[in-house]
Amino acid sequence: MKKLQAHQSNFLKRLEENKTSQISASRLRRRTALPLIVLLLLILAGWAFFFVQNSLIIPRQIAEAEEYLRDDRVAADYANAQALTAQKEAVENTLRTLQEAKANLDSYPSLDPAAYLRILGCAGDYVALQSLDFQRESGELILLAEADSATRAAWFVARLRASGMFSGIAYYGYEADSGNSGAYRNYVFSVNAVLPGGGSDV
Repeated sequence: MKKLQAHQSNFLKRLEENKTSQISASRLRRRTALPLIVLLLLILAGWAFFFVQNSLIIPRQIAEAEEYLRDDRVAADYANAQALTAQKEAVENTLRTLQEAKANLDSYPSLDPAAYLRILGCAGDYVALQSLDFQRESGELILLAEADSATRAAWFVARLRASGMFSGIAYYGYEADSGNSGAYRNYVFSVNAVLPGGGSDV
């Protein structure tokens, strides 16, 4: 009788252990399967998102963009914008060219009225200026004058040099101009002078 009770007790104990083991295995399987299910759901959600994007949203956006580009008003606005951009660039280029030209002109020497009066002062009563040609780009001044003698012509050139107005002066002599009587009366000569800041000295 005691052996039978012990055998039954062992059987019930093993049965309980088997049930416990089965429950633990079932729980383990559920715990292992849960992350896989979550991963599968995420994959399915991502696939569904891309499917909706490719099948519905993107084609609709492409169609809207194509319809927008086919609109005549859009094409006209685009053409006008291009024309305005080209006009703006042309105006900017013209303005830049004018500004550069002005800067160049401002850098050139200038012959103001005061300088002209000083030249007349150097001539005095003995030399008459016939013409005055000023090249602003080079700063060169070409004087054509007439004196009553060769000495006066040289005297005028010396006074121009002494005035300090010019960085260089070139005097190449004179030509005698005879009157109706055949006697030499007047002496015509030219002077090339360069203002400071002009071209190379003459």
